[in-house]
Amino acid sequence: MVLSAATGRLSYSATGDLAMVPTAANGQPAAAEYHRADDNLMRAHSVHILTLGATGIAAMTVFLDPSLFSSFGLPSTR
Repeated sequence: MVLSAATGRLSYSATGDLAMVPTAANGQPAAAEYHRADDNLMRAHSVHILTLGATGIAAMTVFLDPSLFSSFGLPSTR
């Protein structure tokens, strides 16, 4: 994983190291994020909840707590 100082964006050097799974939280669109671990399993990482506005995404709240995945009926590994 690389964080660019110029853009403030994260990027991954290999494809398939990250997976986003659509879900919902309190009626709002959300995504569960998995990261590939050293053992090659995709492990739960975070949950991103989107708040929609008139023109698109108005805010995103991120919970860096893999234990929340079970609340969404999602497995901790993929």
